[in-house]
Amino acid sequence: MPKGACLVADQVSLAIAANRFAAPGPGCPDVVDSLATTLALSGGVSPQGGAGRAPNVVAGWEAIFGQARYVWLSGNANTRIPWTPALQSWFSGHFRLLAAYPHYGASSLYVRDH
Repeated sequence: MPKGACLVADQVSLAIAANRFAAPGPGCPDVVDSLATTLALSGGVSPQGGAGRAPNVVAGWEAIFGQARYVWLSGNANTRIPWTPALQSWFSGHFRLLAAYPHYGASSLYVRDH
């Protein structure tokens, strides 16, 4: 991941490990706590509680991901982000797998397809 690249991660330790904890500039979302982001978008509903049923939650995550060049997701991303079929479809239409890290939180790094 190049220096200055915009990264969104569902787990802050991934961004810290990549030395991309701070947003590189305007237009890059600064997601520190992805569960808190979901809770804020949903009015306090977790992904397990049905946050994905609210269209504004899915649209909010699409907007966040839509600003990123890279997305790094842990194996537990579904406990923080409501991966509805609509969000999964949107994500797979905009990002491709760049690398998988099975021994690093079962995480996967994605890059935006242009």
